[in-house]
Amino acid sequence: MSIVRAATFRGAGEIVIERRALRPIAHGEVRVRVGACCLCGSELRQWRNGWPITPGHEIAGRVEQSGHALDGRAVA
Repeated sequence: MSIVRAATFRGAGEIVIERRALRPIAHGEVRVRVGACCLCGSELRQWRNGWPITPGHEIAGRVEQSGHALDGRAVA
């Protein structure tokens, strides 16, 4: 099982980097190795109050899925 790092908003402005199991790829998805992830104003409420999922919807990286037609391609 592969482990990845994921940011979690705990509330009161606290962000914790956790280790999580990498979930399987579902049909119609590709795996992306994230190079950068930004936050914007839409995440302020979650940052203040806490949020159960990994924040950030402005992401750039590369498809990392051996054998897939898009493997190695930059995505944003």
